[in-house]
Amino acid sequence: MPVAYPGPMKGVGEDEMGFRHIDPLFVAYTFHVGSYDRLPGAHKVLSDWAETNKYKVTGPPVEVYWSDPMTVPEDKLVTELWFPVEEKKIPGIAN
Repeated sequence: MPVAYPGPMKGVGEDEMGFRHIDPLFVAYTFHVGSYDRLPGAHKVLSDWAETNKYKVTGPPVEVYWSDPMTVPEDKLVTELWFPVEEKKIPGIAN
């Protein structure tokens, strides 16, 4: 799963990090506040939302970690979750 962390990563040298360009994506996204242990539930809610709203998930999810777990209490951790999506094509209906 691709991950993103906005800012310097403490204890990780530049030679240990990899960067790659991601082309623009159409995504369904949400923010999760709380323990990383509860992220699977956020994935499920977002996946269910996409299905209910006629979107097809087209790639792996991306998690963006906005909080430093070394300094932020577990119940205050902020994670942004993206699912690349596209509208489902329905035969016989112009989308």
